[in-house]
Amino acid sequence: LNANLDYFVQHINSPFIHFWYIAILLQFDIIFPFIFLVLKKTGEKIHKIVPCITTIIISLILFIFFCYSFFNNNLMTTYYSTLTRIFSIFFGVSLGFIHNYYPSKKEKENKIIYCLLTIILIALFVFAKSSSKLLPLGMFLVSFITIFLIHFSTKYPNLNNKFFKNLASFTYEIYLVQYPIIFLFQEINIPNYLKLGIEILTILVIAFFIHFSLNFKNNKLITLKIILTILLTVLSGFGIYKYIIAKDYTAEMKALEKQLSNNEKAMIQRQKKYEKYFQQEQDNWNKILEELNANEENLKDVVSKLSVVGIGDSVMLGAINDLYDKFPNGYFDAKISRTAWVANNILIDLKKHNMLGEIIVFNLGANGDCPKYCKDTILNTIGNREIFWLNVTNDNEVHVNKSITEYANNHENIHVIDWESLSKNHPEYFVADGIHLTLEGRKAYTDAIFNEIYNYYLSKYQKEKDAILLKHEQEEKEKISFYGNSLLLNIYPDLETNYPTANFTINQEFNYQTLLNQIKTDILSNKVNYQVVLAFDKTLSLSAKETKELLKVLENHKIYLCTTSNQDLKHLDNDNIKLINIDFNSNPDYLMPDKIHLTSSGNEYLMYKLKESLSYSG
Repeated sequence: LNANLDYFVQHINSPFIHFWYIAILLQFDIIFPFIFLVLKKTGEKIHKIVPCITTIIISLILFIFFCYSFFNNNLMTTYYSTLTRIFSIFFGVSLGFIHNYYPSKKEKENKIIYCLLTIILIALFVFAKSSSKLLPLGMFLVSFITIFLIHFSTKYPNLNNKFFKNLASFTYEIYLVQYPIIFLFQEINIPNYLKLGIEILTILVIAFFIHFSLNFKNNKLITLKIILTILLTVLSGFGIYKYIIAKDYTAEMKALEKQLSNNEKAMIQRQKKYEKYFQQEQDNWNKILEELNANEENLKDVVSKLSVVGIGDSVMLGAINDLYDKFPNGYFDAKISRTAWVANNILIDLKKHNMLGEIIVFNLGANGDCPKYCKDTILNTIGNREIFWLNVTNDNEVHVNKSITEYANNHENIHVIDWESLSKNHPEYFVADGIHLTLEGRKAYTDAIFNEIYNYYLSKYQKEKDAILLKHEQEEKEKISFYGNSLLLNIYPDLETNYPTANFTINQEFNYQTLLNQIKTDILSNKVNYQVVLAFDKTLSLSAKETKELLKVLENHKIYLCTTSNQDLKHLDNDNIKLINIDFNSNPDYLMPDKIHLTSSGNEYLMYKLKESLSYSG
């Protein structure tokens, strides 16, 4: 506590740091005789109810102070401080006075209440979290239920069988040795279920041995008792020495705490802005999609309103009314026995009167074709406009279809309408000569022209749409989602600067389950970007199974997983998963005294590793 470091993050490589709670008990043991004498005299002189009520009031006042510290100080100060933790000990003193002055009479055992309270107590051990705002209530309930269990145990002796009595006789020794055993076993690489069983057995055996050695009435064991006493004295002296020389890191840790708090506030503000930005971006994209779909649906109307210019012979002349019905804004010039030679003069005249539309349709060739230089002149007059040229059904006589197709193949803006193939095997389209059209043929002829123009614009529109979709997809793949705890919170300003469009989900209290739930929720709401960075300090330790499950949830994303040098995850490195190996132990200047948070040098190193690995630099 003097070094202002956290017991739970194991910053000190020592198996004895759990002795802090014994220190609180010893402090109380020093002052308890004086408190007891005063209260006992008060009970004798005034009334025996006074010490009972006094200790209860003191307990409640100290509990209120615990609540005040919890909501106004950091958890570390609240958890370690004598004045915040001693309320539960005073509860025990209250119980002692009550039992002394008001001994219970023999009553019927109530095993149901006893078992129910035991179940509630065990549930609190498992489910009460230090991150919960209800922690003070949990601490109060643990102390209060424990008192009642002690009360029931003395009031109803039959509730305690011989096994539990024997086990209870050396529970203090169990407390003394449990953490050292756990500390030593952390370096043993065996399956967790096996390790846990061996740890429990070792703790019970060693605790029982110490209890037996200290309490067995046999002078032959006096040497062992002396050794244990010397060992305890040496350890206590060493603890006093470490306390005296302990460097005070309060300033550094307070500065870090303030920095993290400010970064967290900035991140929360940015998250609110990002929510609006994300929603606006989604709305804009949905609007673009709606417009794209609407444009595609309305494309036929757009094509029908084009200013189409048609130049043709008697075949076009026969269908001219159908053509005007299909293209009300069009202009069609058709004449019997017209050849391709006259097309250019017609185009020049239309151009002169500003009547040359967006689309030019030719139905020329049945009465005679013109050579390449003639077509070049026509093409020069038309310019960059799109040309749709129908081939003929009497090609056996005039032999122009091959010439039209070959010329079109050399010019991107000329499209051949294969009227010959479309009308083949449809004698109902023609009168007796097989060239000129019936009523049904005129409709098919007009539809052929319209469909060819429509398919051209549909293809052109589809390419533009695909380009928009591809660009959006590429932009989406460049976006990053960061998930982390204090490791990322410490460098948040730099992250925001380097990755301004990224989404940051940083929670100092992340555990595996809350992280998994958060990611699943974000995926359902489409908030997880394609690139995902997972970066956590060692306060969040994921097992191999948990890491695998987490990566499975993100299998459709590009994942950047920050690892430390002692993690064997190389088998995960593939096209979808990029490991960012960050060895903070390689430089003693990277870590702060708590061995968890990073110094400014450590933060620079982390940012360098992230920028080096990420494919998108912001």
